Amino acid sequence: AATAEKINGIYREFTPDVEVFSIDESFLDVTGCLRLFGGIQNIIDGIKSRLETELNLYANLGVGPNKLIAKYASTSATKPNGQRIITQADLPEILQDVPVDDLCGIGKRTRDKLALLSINTCGDLAKFTIKELSRRFGVNGIKLHNMARGIDEAPVLREEDAAKVQSVGHSITYDKDIYTREEIENRLLHLAEMVARRARKNLVTG
Repeated sequence: AATAEKINGIYREFTPDVEVFSIDESFLDVTGCLRLFGGIQNIIDGIKSRLETELNLYANLGVGPNKLIAKYASTSATKPNGQRIITQADLPEILQDVPVDDLCGIGKRTRDKLALLSINTCGDLAKFTIKELSRRFGVNGIKLHNMARGIDEAPVLREEDAAKVQSVGHSITYDKDIYTREEIENRLLHLAEMVARRARKNLVTG
């Protein structure tokens, strides 16, 4: 925890807009700091240099037009000290062949359900309309439609902003009623996972 705080302390010297996603991952919004540091590559180089010289650490850094794509850029960069920059103009070509579960937010269960529809890549997913996806996946259909196109409107939340969130929840309207204990438990587990993910994003500690 102490090391994580030092890491985020370095990040905050480049931008005040830092969202702690997990103990070893953070999102940074550097939009307003690009001119100050002379561009995105200077920021990347500066962060990497500080992490290495001060903490003897290496990190994968990903840059994108939003958190969804920045996360993908980071995880798809060459480890353990890679970097990848994906621009808005890059998205249609890059996402075409990206496996759906390479995107943060699409887990094994959703991947398997999509596979039944012969949807394996974001390019496949982008061919389906919001109406079709909503009919099959409920409210998550809209999210899937946007993710296939690299759309993510969630802002980077500073700790002080996230602290204002008093509670989190998640709900899904299913396309058919469920009755068995096993089905209900599976749905509750899925909802609990979604709530936990939102809680971590918003730094809600209870």
